[in-house]
Amino acid sequence: MDKYTKFILTVIAVAMIGIFFKVEKIISPAHAIESHSHNAMDIYDLGMAIRMAVNKCTISHDIIMC
Repeated sequence: MDKYTKFILTVIAVAMIGIFFKVEKIISPAHAIESHSHNAMDIYDLGMAIRMAVNKCTISHDIIMC
């Protein structure tokens, strides 16, 4: 290997070692501040939402208006 390749590989190795030792500082634990909740209707009732949207539509000749 020539000197340039050795230098680049050394720089990459030093950078990887630096990242390895700083991972604990980079990745910190997440803390939830605000609590919230959902009921089942918010999450599972997509079918009802679609039915409500379709019921608001009208059909006149070949035109569908919502």
